[in-house]
Amino acid sequence: MKQLESPQSGQLAGANASAVKSRAVFKQYGERRTGTNYLRFLMEQNFSDALVLMHVLGDKHSPPAAVQLPDDPSPAESFEWVRAMTFERPALTTREGDPEQEAHLRSIASEIRAAFRSQRFGYLISIKNPYAWGVSVAAFECYLPPESPRNSRKFRSFPRVTEPLLGKAYESRACLRLRRDCLRLNECYRAWLDLHQRSDGRSTIVRYEDLLKNPDSVLERIGRQYDLHPRGGAVLSSKKITRPADWDHLPAPAAKATFDPEYYLQARYMNLMTPWMRATISLSIDWQLMSKFGYERQ
Repeated sequence: MKQLESPQSGQLAGANASAVKSRAVFKQYGERRTGTNYLRFLMEQNFSDALVLMHVLGDKHSPPAAVQLPDDPSPAESFEWVRAMTFERPALTTREGDPEQEAHLRSIASEIRAAFRSQRFGYLISIKNPYAWGVSVAAFECYLPPESPRNSRKFRSFPRVTEPLLGKAYESRACLRLRRDCLRLNECYRAWLDLHQRSDGRSTIVRYEDLLKNPDSVLERIGRQYDLHPRGGAVLSSKKITRPADWDHLPAPAAKATFDPEYYLQARYMNLMTPWMRATISLSIDWQLMSKFGYERQ
């Protein structure tokens, strides 16, 4: 990654150390299976002053909660504010009374509030081609139709005459679930786009395809936008699938499966959908909304 221009670049020591800026704080948003984990990994591996929030301040997969900063800047009041926002729209892994989560909130609450006040707070909104997302979320939620080339499930325990009937019934149910997920995607991205447009340049939309094709360019753009300090050297990316951490205070668990970016860049996912899946996505996604992110119906 190229060294980004910054007034703090270079070695700082002694009296100059106090001049180092505080970390920039980023709240993540994005639907499931849109690359939020990979983006967080890249941000924290490549910038020394970036704090990326997954579920602190609310579930990253849900529409944002309204931000109302407390007047009292005390650590106690900052903690109560951050905690209230986190539990207003909690993630599935956010647990009431969890001592480790509570301790983490206390440790970063004042920093988050200060970032808001000093304009060192931003939003990172991840998105993926809706067709690629549809295949991915159906596989992740285990409802891919049996006829999909990506699904190895077969009805081997039933007589051959019943296999087509069971397959159609399963695919019909799968497409109903996919339609439900598509409608949720529309709702969330309307809210996140509205947040992006109201954020006065403190929000960045990151398309998964762009992140795979040229992570250097994407990270450099984010670094310049928020005046971040790169760690130096080439971009640290991963050839392994980036698995999600359970919560913000925990590191991402190691993944063994390898990652093939060409699957997305060559749109191979289009060959893994059944005709019904493709039609469900084409008819359920709000393509006028998606056009604002650079995606079109196919």
